[in-house]
Amino acid sequence: MRSAPSVLTAAVDVRTDFTMAAVNSSAIGEGAGLVGISGESISKRLAGVGRGMLGGTSIGFMGITASARDVVFVVDVSGSMISGAKSLETYEKVEREVGSVLKSLTSRSRFGIVVFSKDAEAYKAQLVAVTPDERSKAMRWLRKKSPAVLREARADEEEKAFHHGTRADLGLARAFSMQPDMIILVSDGEPTGKSASQILTEVDTLQVNRAPRVMVNVVAYHADSGLSFMERLAQKNGGIFREV
Repeated sequence: MRSAPSVLTAAVDVRTDFTMAAVNSSAIGEGAGLVGISGESISKRLAGVGRGMLGGTSIGFMGITASARDVVFVVDVSGSMISGAKSLETYEKVEREVGSVLKSLTSRSRFGIVVFSKDAEAYKAQLVAVTPDERSKAMRWLRKKSPAVLREARADEEEKAFHHGTRADLGLARAFSMQPDMIILVSDGEPTGKSASQILTEVDTLQVNRAPRVMVNVVAYHADSGLSFMERLAQKNGGIFREV
């Protein structure tokens, strides 16, 4: 497995010397735009890094900062997320990051969670309001979908079979059906089932007649492959790509 540096990109290639802490988060929450240390608009300097919905909530996830009211997390739960140099501990960090964002969302926001591997499943078919009860239920559901089941000797074989494959296309389709402002996809590899070019074309179709378009941010998490696809997915959809 390659040892990858942390990389952040939008419409241009941006390395981690860009300090996300320089973003004025209060300005994001008010929809005032992103402001860097010099006061110059970051959106002008970095061609879209940190862009988001005016009046949305500031969302920080694994080094990506953007603003949105409604967000859907699309999480890869394939077995590769805990194999090789990765582990259950590294996967659980993804869960914690999702939980942290849910805690930071305001009552004006709505959220969704989709997991994908052989197929895709959603916490709820539609976006749900941010309440303490929904946060707790959503996180319990996400933990139950962990690829850790593959290491449980007594686990159901059908349940284990779900965690073989990387059907990012199905995960994205589920997320788009919820009509969010922003999607955050986390994956560690090349998609299966359909080619990268097919998926990008399908996402283009899903974006038709959406104004504004859904921002798709992508985290390549300890990725073994698929970097080109994931970076292109973010770039074509106004989002940020980060390699962790």
